[in-house]
Amino acid sequence: MAARRWHDETYRHQAVKLINDIMAKKVNNETNCLTVGNWADQDSKYYYLLRTSDCLPKELTAFYQVTKDERWLLIRKTMLKRMRQLSNQSKSGLIPDFAWVSSTGVKAVKGKAVNSKYDGDYAANACRIPMNLAGVKDRDAKYISRRLLKFFSKQNTVTAGYTMAGKALNDYQSRAFSAPIFLAASDYRNQVFDSLFSSQKYVLLQKLTGINYYDAVLVTLTALEK
Repeated sequence: MAARRWHDETYRHQAVKLINDIMAKKVNNETNCLTVGNWADQDSKYYYLLRTSDCLPKELTAFYQVTKDERWLLIRKTMLKRMRQLSNQSKSGLIPDFAWVSSTGVKAVKGKAVNSKYDGDYAANACRIPMNLAGVKDRDAKYISRRLLKFFSKQNTVTAGYTMAGKALNDYQSRAFSAPIFLAASDYRNQVFDSLFSSQKYVLLQKLTGINYYDAVLVTLTALEK
């Protein structure tokens, strides 16, 4: 983006270096998925840990476009497939923050597998999924998004986090959860989920407080997309 904006190929060369480093250090070549970090190497059990918010179809497409490395397309396809499998593992369609992934399948982790007791829930990582998939036309991406939006549209109030069974983890709203939902619902304006779109648009109507950086970042990214 910087190379296009400022017409300076130096930025593109640096981007290619970074993207190639990600391929070399952050890809599990058995599962064809991104790992949770370069520290999660083949000697670590976390080599098979999938952070679901790392499924970034638009970014992975951009990686391919700038490098012409077709492995990025395989990773993109595989991660979307695993996300769809996770979606189908719950009636709610919700997806957990983390999952164990193999070359053939995927399974939600249990709590405290890596980060917190909410690792196996739709929590502070997975809340980005609707944003990550917004505007993506692939069949798997649209399937996952619509299942999520269908669940949220049935809630009287969208709160901060849910179990895979659809039980609320908290009784308060969070713009970190609502902003991605608002953006995803925007894909279906004047079709379905209009009520969900309307109920979540509060994220753009309130001032940013400067206290919660995570909320602020996700709201800002939503505003930029809109």
